[in-house]
Amino acid sequence: MKLSLLLAISLLPLRGRQMLSLARENPSPREIQRRFPQYWQPSRVERMLSFLHQGKENHIVFLGMEEYPSLLAQEENPPFRLLYRGRLPGKEERLLSLCGTRSSSLGAEQAAYHLALEAGANQVALVTSHSPGIDRSALYAIRDGHGCGFVPCDCGLDTPRIRENRLLEGMNLISSYEPDDRAHRFRCLSRNVLTAALSPLLVVVQAPLKSGALHCASMALDMGREVVVHSCGTNDLPWSAGSRQLAEDGAPVVSGYAEIASALHYPHSRVVSLAGGVGAVYRYGNSCYSISHGDE
Repeated sequence: MKLSLLLAISLLPLRGRQMLSLARENPSPREIQRRFPQYWQPSRVERMLSFLHQGKENHIVFLGMEEYPSLLAQEENPPFRLLYRGRLPGKEERLLSLCGTRSSSLGAEQAAYHLALEAGANQVALVTSHSPGIDRSALYAIRDGHGCGFVPCDCGLDTPRIRENRLLEGMNLISSYEPDDRAHRFRCLSRNVLTAALSPLLVVVQAPLKSGALHCASMALDMGREVVVHSCGTNDLPWSAGSRQLAEDGAPVVSGYAEIASALHYPHSRVVSLAGGVGAVYRYGNSCYSISHGDE
């Protein structure tokens, strides 16, 4: 089937699996236009095609294709179409999702940086958004440690919000939205589906009540993912009220990557500590970190 027809199907008012079923019927463009006249919009299809032809880094995948993220494909209503820049997670790739509040404490941001830096040093790819606060701290760690990051986006990949964010350079960006779709609150919440679904475990570093991070945790629990809370998010600060509640409700509390590696059977041969070890030194906030082998 032509790419343009798959893109036209992706604009229809159907759920992801319904779109997949329709695509497998191999309908003609005229048939789709006849059945969904209000949603036959060639200009939107052309805009997506133009985006895909802009450079070698822009790609698309559809539900049912082999490259489609396997954990996401198993969900009840996965997106039919994902636009991405870079690459998608591999089937056997070790992944870890992380989220937290935009209005975070410095201590929580440093904890997110430390955890992300150590995960990357052990060849674990991190899934996190580009929102300020906790998530952005993790992105700094991915960049500094030359790790691998998958970033679900709350807008289109050709918007200034993405193109002008230098921190996202070299990251693998994933979006279920059209290239020019701007960020809105409902899109931030929809993006949480990707953050929660792409890995087997979600770390909530710090979250107030009624926050996007708690929504992400709720999505992960609904999907059957493991949700853990970082110990820095269990204090009495108001912006920790949500993550503290999660812990009180039974979510395991972890102090860093070591416990997560043990739970998921991920490697942990390299350890991040406050500067003083061997190798490169990484600075975040008012602290510096170094990476060493666990037995050094």
